[in-house]
Amino acid sequence: HAGPNVNTELFLAESKVIHQLVNDGPCVILGRCADYILSEQENHYSFFIYADDDFRQNRAKDHYGNNTLEQLDKEDKNRKRYYAYYTGQTWGEAQNYDLMINVSNIPLEKAADLIIEYIKLQQK
Repeated sequence: HAGPNVNTELFLAESKVIHQLVNDGPCVILGRCADYILSEQENHYSFFIYADDDFRQNRAKDHYGNNTLEQLDKEDKNRKRYYAYYTGQTWGEAQNYDLMINVSNIPLEKAADLIIEYIKLQQK
């Protein structure tokens, strides 16, 4: 487990890279507090994708090295703690995102379509 100074250096380095990517053109950034880092950025949209435990557990079997639900929950707690430390906000709280999508009962491709439609509507 890295200490606070190493984590802060990593966060600052990631923030710099995120801003560079955005300045280079359209991009998609997963996690890394990008919603907070880019909150003042024009044409920035933040989405929070979540699912129920059954979906998470089934997806973990196929995509995440067969992790258990307990392991996924532990990782989510780490994400929540990291996000709170660097943003002062609550990870997964609706007010921090433009749109939250529960993918438990829709195909991921349809969730992607919803995101694209949302962006199209915002840019009109």
